[in-house]
Amino acid sequence: MISLNLQTPNRSEQRSNPTAPLSVGWHNLFDHGYSDAGVDVNPHSVMQSSSSAAACVRLISSSIASLPLLLYAKNGNSKTQLFNDSTYKLLRYEPNPESDIQTLLTSLVQDVLLRGNGYLEITRTGTRITGLWYVSAENVRVFRDGKTGDIQYEINLGSNRRVLPASSVVHVTGQPSRDGVTGLSVLQTSKDIFAQSIALTRHTNLYFKNVSQPTGILSTTDKLKPEDRSMIRDNWHKLTGGGSKFTTAVLDSTLTYTPLDITNNLDSDLVKSQEWSRQAVCSLFGVPPSLIASEARTSGETQSSLTISMLEYALKPIMRKIETALLRRLFPNQMGKYAIEFNFMDLLRSDPATFMQGLSVIRAAGIYKTSELRTLCDLNSLEGDEAEIDNMILAPVNLCDSRVLIGKPVDPKIAPVGNGDNEGQQNDE
Repeated sequence: MISLNLQTPNRSEQRSNPTAPLSVGWHNLFDHGYSDAGVDVNPHSVMQSSSSAAACVRLISSSIASLPLLLYAKNGNSKTQLFNDSTYKLLRYEPNPESDIQTLLTSLVQDVLLRGNGYLEITRTGTRITGLWYVSAENVRVFRDGKTGDIQYEINLGSNRRVLPASSVVHVTGQPSRDGVTGLSVLQTSKDIFAQSIALTRHTNLYFKNVSQPTGILSTTDKLKPEDRSMIRDNWHKLTGGGSKFTTAVLDSTLTYTPLDITNNLDSDLVKSQEWSRQAVCSLFGVPPSLIASEARTSGETQSSLTISMLEYALKPIMRKIETALLRRLFPNQMGKYAIEFNFMDLLRSDPATFMQGLSVIRAAGIYKTSELRTLCDLNSLEGDEAEIDNMILAPVNLCDSRVLIGKPVDPKIAPVGNGDNEGQQNDE
């Protein structure tokens, strides 16, 4: 008999124990603390001191917020947009009277990236959803009810304290934590990399502030008094500084000007260190460095490939979490009937030639209908006599009507598409 030597399950695991506390509270929400570089890493210091991290956060949050968030009704493998549904209008345009959907999503994604958790409060009138409201993660504490074990959210705004049930909160997490409910931010899991970026930025600023290297030297063989040297220096600054940058200088017969080249190995090392730091930070967010003005380039790189790379590795993971979190809370016990999805086709249109070529390939392969492709291009469906063409599927056999292949009757006015050879053979017969 073979023994698998399986370990006994851990009954004290937090996800199996409804009375166990959760890991997120105000005391450790930002995970303050000094790193090995002597830098305090928190959302505020990162956004203010690390240009690479700030650029990545702004790029990801603004890109996701710019995409339409759509609500569908599902019927088997097909789905239909619910244009007239009140919840559709909340997700697409105005989640609440004080905000538009782009602002709401931007704030939500920034919290997910910087703090590991993002929250939206759901307001209802009866069973009807009336609003989605952004709640800053700084003001939220997640805990379990001591009696029921249910997850609840405590929101503190000054002296105002409210406790909301999980059904009234859309909770989007970053990297999962050990409790299976809350999330961790990339700042917590990779603190030293961000600390190095902040420390390098501060060091570079101090270097250029304190290292006073002159751009040139005025020299003379005459003996000058201190007041004469000061007067010559002040006159030179007035002549060549500020708005007089390109004026012509006239020197006394004994004065000569020698320009200095301030480029040195230390400056070059600083540039290389900043480039390495930028690439390290971008790798944590899944953003191609070239998209945040990096000097790094890859042979054969195109804007289309960069956009697809960012979509797959930086945007989609967060988009899918937002879609799932909204679906769970807005349509509990009805998730099989509805779908909430971002339409990311706008990102793929950055290279029109590649985009249209892709549409042509999938159309010729019989994967998409004309109506579906027109939807991707934001075009209205065909109407009237052309409606039948709108639902036609092409088959990759000379692109003929697919009904010909399965023996269904076809309107004799619409002849199958052939070629010269086939027509010649038919005439011979």
